[in-house]
Amino acid sequence: MENVRDSLAAWALARLGGKGAQKELPRCAPLDTLAQRCGFGGLERHLVALCYAAHCLERVGETLRQEGGFTVAAASIALGDKVVPALAPQGILRRSALIVVDVPGWP
Repeated sequence: MENVRDSLAAWALARLGGKGAQKELPRCAPLDTLAQRCGFGGLERHLVALCYAAHCLERVGETLRQEGGFTVAAASIALGDKVVPALAPQGILRRSALIVVDVPGWP
């Protein structure tokens, strides 16, 4: 599992640095299972992986803390403009409470 964690950290850091658009998300059996059971893929899968990396992988979390934290803006830089619609209240990630958005004024 350590290789998966290292690969995921490298992927997340590349994406957050704006240099990882071509870098493919590493295969991760637990993430694959979660995506299959909850019925999401693509961008939602990337968002869950990025959230996991931000909160559970020390290298990624420390980098984000130095840059002001893990925000919707940071996720948008890493994954593109479709992050905001993907985080809408009616989206699968919010409906299933896999991601909670704690921003004043955000629906």
